Amino acid sequence: MFLLTSQAGNGSQAALIARGAASKRKAWEMDADDYHLACLGGSGRSTKNSLRNVLRGMNRLGYSISLKITWIPRVPVCDVGPVDIPAIGLLDMLQYILDSGRSHMLLGGHDIGGDTWCKVLNQFWHRFEKHDPTHCIFRDTSKSERDYLIPLLAYGDEGTGKRKHPVWVLAWKPALFSNMNSYFRTILIATASHALYSQFHCGYAGGNQCLDAILDHFIKEARIAYHQGPPSQLETVGFRV
Repeated sequence: MFLLTSQAGNGSQAALIARGAASKRKAWEMDADDYHLACLGGSGRSTKNSLRNVLRGMNRLGYSISLKITWIPRVPVCDVGPVDIPAIGLLDMLQYILDSGRSHMLLGGHDIGGDTWCKVLNQFWHRFEKHDPTHCIFRDTSKSERDYLIPLLAYGDEGTGKRKHPVWVLAWKPALFSNMNSYFRTILIATASHALYSQFHCGYAGGNQCLDAILDHFIKEARIAYHQGPPSQLETVGFRV
């Protein structure tokens, strides 16, 4: 559901995708997801304000969250110059997850209200140390500190977007398995169309001005989450990421 508008590019197309996905079944034969798709498909019956109607429908059905957009300042863009790029901040999303009662997404399916998540983190770092004992985490932290250190994975890659045009995606996800498909655990940070950065390509060692600026912003937030912990009402727990 979250991906409808990003895949389609506009509200009318998003409504068309939803309507097509549910068109072959009657309402009484549908499960909840198909019924919701049918409801969203109705948003495209009017040519005016289709995107607004789709977004309102997603909000009514509980498929949206209220989260501010972070703007990465002065990102170099081909043929344009420095512009601000929208992103979903790592710290903002971590705060939302912890404060909205979804801590199980970060803690391998264990809720922060229980007493099992500490053992899960301890076990993870014990096994990871066997895999890579030279990792800096084992120099920077004590064993007791790692009981409150949540592992995350960052992911950046160029894929294919609308009309098969290349698009670069930066995302992150919890390293601990929580009985959820990876598709539902991967959280977007930012995207960049190929047109924004293609002229800056100068090989792996040379980097890319546009993509490096976006990645630098993520790294700054990741360092805050690591050294200070994410902002949260649960600050007394002492989580770091």
